[in-house]
Amino acid sequence: MGALGHYLARAGIATTGISLVREHTETIRPPRALWVTFELGRPLGIPDDAPFQRRVVKSALDLLARTDGPLIADH
Repeated sequence: MGALGHYLARAGIATTGISLVREHTETIRPPRALWVTFELGRPLGIPDDAPFQRRVVKSALDLLARTDGPLIADH
């Protein structure tokens, strides 16, 4: 997500991502990222909880409206 996000942003394409490891995301400095505290391998959180997972995805997509990046938003 990191390097690819930078290339896409330079091409005028807004990107966002979900981060499980904040330290890595801080190093990469993607245009926009949603940091979550879920266990590794579960970027959307609780398995089999579609309403919760939709909220996570919506939170990440809402970052597309932000232009003050690079930014890391806490979920």
